[in-house]
Amino acid sequence: MRNELIEGRKTLVAPDLLIYEVENALKFRPGLGSKDASKAIEYLFDLRSELVTPSRELLNECAITLQVWHHDL
Repeated sequence: MRNELIEGRKTLVAPDLLIYEVENALKFRPGLGSKDASKAIEYLFDLRSELVTPSRELLNECAITLQVWHHDL
């Protein structure tokens, strides 16, 4: 999937909170320096991605489509 994202054949759609969650996870990764963490975040931005702000309508649509509760999304 990574190659498909890099080549533009797929698009990552994720809540805008993704960036903060990844930064937080990298902060607590043993042995990972701030320079490498910064590169990882830049790489995430370089992927073909669409960061969206979740709305009630979007959450409802995802819950119905995926047949899950909102907190499981």
